[in-house]
Amino acid sequence: MTTSKKAESPTVSIRPMRAGDHSQALALWKRSKGVGLRGDDTPAQLTAYLKRNPGFSLTALSEGKVVGTILGGHDGRRGTMFHLAVDETLRRRGLGRQLVDLCLRKLERAGIPRTHVMVIATNRTGRRFWKQMGWAERHDLALFSSPFKKVRPAKP
Repeated sequence: MTTSKKAESPTVSIRPMRAGDHSQALALWKRSKGVGLRGDDTPAQLTAYLKRNPGFSLTALSEGKVVGTILGGHDGRRGTMFHLAVDETLRRRGLGRQLVDLCLRKLERAGIPRTHVMVIATNRTGRRFWKQMGWAERHDLALFSSPFKKVRPAKP
């Protein structure tokens, strides 16, 4: 009779995201089905986002490699989370939930009472995850985005 031992889970640590995480984070996002990337997922834009929202975005690392991310921030009134991703080999072990919970705690400590997350409508896995987390899917709102264009600097 053959018995199989469950593979030991790798050690994962979570820390605030750094601008230097961009290349590994982007690679994770690209291989994570359901994560929507746009032209503003550049190193410069990520650095600006992290600077504007210090400490809310998180990176999960295992053996020096990025295995999980969440971008978090707020406008002073409502929080938002983007790009929650966990490496496929580490899913269903609670890492996504842990990233969300840590980000939410940071937002709550900053006095942010409510947080939103945008999920691509066809991302069934993502929608199921958020529903299992107890989040309510909104049907009373429609999301509108401005056309992509270069931002012109304000005139003095």
